[in-house]
Amino acid sequence: MGRTNVGVGVPQLYYPLPPGSIRLLRLNAQAPSTEAGALQVVQLGQTPPYYSLSHCWGTKPRTAQIQVDGHTLSISPDLAACIWRLRELAVEGSELGAPVNYIWIDNICINQDDIPERSSQVVLMGEIYSNSIKTLIWLGPHSNAASSAWGLIDKVYNAFRSQYPEAAALADIPVKAYSDFWHSRSELPDLDDESWIHLSEVLELTWFSRIWVVQEVVLSSEDPTIVHGDHCYPWHRLAWAATWLRQNGYARLSQIPAMVLNVDTMANLRRSRSRWPLDALMSITQTKFQATDQRDKVFALLGIAAESQDLSKLPDQLRPDYSVDVTEIYYKVAQFLLAQTQSLAMLTRARGTNSGLEGRFKRYDLDLPSWTPDWSDIDGFTRGIRTSFSCIHYLDTSKPVRLGFPEGYNASSGLALKLLSGPNEPVLRVKGMKLDQVTRVVPFNDRNFSKQEFVGIFRSKMPVVLKETMPLLVGRDVLAWATDLIKTTSAGQYYLSGRFWEQVMSDGLAYLYEILSQDQGLASLFLFQAGDDNAFAQLRSFSESGVSEEYAVLVRNFCFHRSFYVTSTGRMGLGPSDTRVGDIVCVIPGGDVPYVIRQNGSQWCLVGESYVQGLMDGEVARGHANEEEMLEFR
Repeated sequence: MGRTNVGVGVPQLYYPLPPGSIRLLRLNAQAPSTEAGALQVVQLGQTPPYYSLSHCWGTKPRTAQIQVDGHTLSISPDLAACIWRLRELAVEGSELGAPVNYIWIDNICINQDDIPERSSQVVLMGEIYSNSIKTLIWLGPHSNAASSAWGLIDKVYNAFRSQYPEAAALADIPVKAYSDFWHSRSELPDLDDESWIHLSEVLELTWFSRIWVVQEVVLSSEDPTIVHGDHCYPWHRLAWAATWLRQNGYARLSQIPAMVLNVDTMANLRRSRSRWPLDALMSITQTKFQATDQRDKVFALLGIAAESQDLSKLPDQLRPDYSVDVTEIYYKVAQFLLAQTQSLAMLTRARGTNSGLEGRFKRYDLDLPSWTPDWSDIDGFTRGIRTSFSCIHYLDTSKPVRLGFPEGYNASSGLALKLLSGPNEPVLRVKGMKLDQVTRVVPFNDRNFSKQEFVGIFRSKMPVVLKETMPLLVGRDVLAWATDLIKTTSAGQYYLSGRFWEQVMSDGLAYLYEILSQDQGLASLFLFQAGDDNAFAQLRSFSESGVSEEYAVLVRNFCFHRSFYVTSTGRMGLGPSDTRVGDIVCVIPGGDVPYVIRQNGSQWCLVGESYVQGLMDGEVARGHANEEEMLEFR
């Protein structure tokens, strides 16, 4: 959806649609090859049985021509091949079951040159896909890699079912780190086998990264069917294979295509017992999926969002309108979601400052307010973006899905958001408390690095971090100082390593001891600031059972594209890449993390979310609740 010109040669092909109506393409299996069929206007709820198509529009020239109702349409060769294949399936006894007599194809059944029609039809997309027999996913003509790739998917699916024959939900597959031993036991091909390369070639097809395909898969009433050349393949086998790969740690391996995460995301949404709220949907899809029209990063998800279950009550701020600029849509949607959720969790992807590193990944330079989430496309994939401090709570299927914060994050102590902004203003006005100021900063990324490059960068930065925290040792117990440092660099999310806190603490102490042992000057400064000649020996004894690399793997995940800082009150923090000396650390009710902010005249710029050791339990916020003041962000 969302493209403009489909090359309609004869305007009379399209007439205005009555409210609640759509067009279906009635395929003509007996016609000459250039005659695809005819368009038929039908009322939703009174349609004949029809299929809906999920395909990639692509950017290829529309050099192929087909006939619809005697009118010539110029379309891409890929879609022309799809229609030819659909006509082959428009026969009794096809492998799909019901013959493909009627099909809904977005860029044929919608007049893309009519902006009001596009906007109104997008509102109906949820009903269009959910009312069809099923979604047909067109991946394109057969390729040399296809047979090998789908054969490998079958092997992965069989490995999954042999281990978990009764699995029906994500929680039924435990999370494990990748293991060569268990890989060999699974009887899957070696990771250097050519079939893994073929799998990458298939999953790197553009379809797997397009935002519109999410709802097209999720809303299919029956299991979608993947049509790849002459091959028809059930979606659920690919979905469970991707989930099994991710849960068993394969997604972190370079041999595994990144789009496995996209398939797993769609699979989890399709398995969900209830609709997800829009903020959670945008959070989980923003960095993985892309759109040609950046307004579709919102509009393409409305069909599956909890807020749009009743279209008659769809809020004006969410109603698709392609005549409105993308920046206006983003801040209007953000204002609506803030008011509805009473949570600042979605600010995890706020635009921030112009010099922040994450903005350099953006494909489009949108002039957004600093507080507005930038949901637009990135160059590359999610592996180049820092890990969010917010998270989506969806594993407990007995509770509604929500975008929130991890357990243990309670910086605002449950105080309610005090939103003072109007719904259509590009300004965020909230009540908040300024609690601290940044005095020392160590950027982990001075420029854009890949996560592979960051392994060495992190190692070189940690001695600088230790040096900046040495003054905090004065008058303190060495173990208390080290605990603050380890919790800060891991953002308090040590449980993600799958290890108990005591073991993570030992791992971190082993890492600190290793750095100090390799730098005589730093070790001397450590002993001097600690004021205890036995401090080094204590550190060594505490770290004896630790594995330094386990700590490094954990914390690199959170330190990537961030800065370590120390505040005027001696707190350690982990903040955005653009954190500077002089920035203010504040707590805003409705947000369970502190925020780094920067004054700009009478207004403020939101630099971004932060983790600050000593502010996360809410005690400081409760003690300063009477010091709330209005903060205006642009």
